[in-house]
Amino acid sequence: MVETRSSLQPALRTAFAALNAHPVCRSLRGMTSPGTCHLVGGGLRDAVLGIPPRDLDVVVSGSGQAISQALADEYNTRVIELGGDRFAAFRLVAGDMQIDIWDRGDSTLTSDMLRRDLTIQSLAMEIHDGTLADPFGGLDDLAGGTLRMTSPDSFSDDPLRIMRLSRFAAQLPDFQIEPHTLEQAAQSTSELTNIASER
Repeated sequence: MVETRSSLQPALRTAFAALNAHPVCRSLRGMTSPGTCHLVGGGLRDAVLGIPPRDLDVVVSGSGQAISQALADEYNTRVIELGGDRFAAFRLVAGDMQIDIWDRGDSTLTSDMLRRDLTIQSLAMEIHDGTLADPFGGLDDLAGGTLRMTSPDSFSDDPLRIMRLSRFAAQLPDFQIEPHTLEQAAQSTSELTNIASER
């Protein structure tokens, strides 16, 4: 668990600066314009918790496939399309880092973060100037050791998130599931049988 939010700021700046200095982030800054590319999700969460990130989640506003291909070309790797017809998402491996790039198109950054499962995953850092967006109180929940759903529809939208919630509770033993989040997850367990086996 991390310290109170007021005492987090120096540590946050250091952690996020180190993450933003990763070679992949330097490459992405050269391929994108200010305001169009953000680090999101687990990499930021792990940086706050002092856990070396194993992957980067990136959200871009347009040109996701072209950016993914340019990054793959630079690192001599290949792009795997994740979303098919449902959404534009791409995965590649560069060195020791797995990168998932999501193209939010014309939607806002806040609406993109709203679709994420937990508040501790709903953080975003602009890679050009380091500005942090935290519209759902993810830093407070990181400081308080709380696993809280981002949206009331989180589990009904995707029941697989129930399994992710359980995994986070096991991987982050100092964290507790917020009671309403636990109640909503329990109410959605019957939908787990509808998840495709490959997921």
